[in-house]
Amino acid sequence: MRCDTFIRNYTALDAGEKPGLALRIHALRCAPCRAAAARTDGAARLARAMEPDLLREDLTARIMAGIRFSRTEYGRKVSIFNWISAEILLLAALVLVQFSEPRIWLVGQLGRGFEMAISVSLGVLITLFSALLVGTHMKELNGFRDRLVLKMKK
Repeated sequence: MRCDTFIRNYTALDAGEKPGLALRIHALRCAPCRAAAARTDGAARLARAMEPDLLREDLTARIMAGIRFSRTEYGRKVSIFNWISAEILLLAALVLVQFSEPRIWLVGQLGRGFEMAISVSLGVLITLFSALLVGTHMKELNGFRDRLVLKMKK
């Protein structure tokens, strides 16, 4: 079971309802989900303990502010190693396509304009991929830059 499935199923439980076997097994194996379940249970206990007068107040703004400023990150993260590996494969494709027999045949059939179109298309693809790599891994790249600067100062 994936963590996002666990969170979705755990928060969908009714008050007092016990989690199923799959949820319990996942919680035993996954510390972040176990912590999220404990926070959810604590919030539910706190809400049940509150006086009814307090529950009449509209808590939406306070809850949304708490969610916005929490440091919890959801989603699946792809490692920078996988991104760089894919980038290297794209660069290799740009170089190796120049020596492939189908490209030579297509240039013979369609002319030199085809070669320019393929090169520009691969260049645009590599540029977009590089922009996504930098945009999604800013923290890692800044840490790498800081370590590099420290090494150069020594």
